[in-house]
Amino acid sequence: SVLRDTITIQDTELDALTSQVAQLADALGLEQARATDLEARVAELQAGLASALAEGDRQTGVIASLTADLAARE
Repeated sequence: SVLRDTITIQDTELDALTSQVAQLADALGLEQARATDLEARVAELQAGLASALAEGDRQTGVIASLTADLAARE
């Protein structure tokens, strides 16, 4: 019957849409995991940069101290 065919077609379309939603949810999950990984990497890089800047400041201080010592000896 026409009604049965219509219901069958709608059921098939609903199954296809459900599959698409599941695929999109999986893709979203992967993107969220990727974003989390990138955020962690950015935090690591920021920590490394802060450490490098602190070391640069320390070395600048050492250079200034040695330069002052050298000037005092001359």
